[in-house]
Amino acid sequence: LVISVIRPGHGGTFFYHKFQEHHYPSLQQRIFQEAMYAVGLATEVREYLRDRQYDTPVRLHFDIGTKGPTRKFIQSLLALAETNH
Repeated sequence: LVISVIRPGHGGTFFYHKFQEHHYPSLQQRIFQEAMYAVGLATEVREYLRDRQYDTPVRLHFDIGTKGPTRKFIQSLLALAETNH
């Protein structure tokens, strides 16, 4: 899981967290668990930046695509990201 924070004209940094490999019974469970981790970490980073008065957007990127088996999760994950923005 990686979160990049880019401040135009001031450089950037990134935060990452390595997870132990878990076996999930389904692709859907794995994708949604990863998304929940990302949303939680993004929320913490937003609060951290807000507390330090940085007005920098935090954007999420989920490991899904429009042509592969994860395409059926796109709308649900977009809704999840929007509710946590």
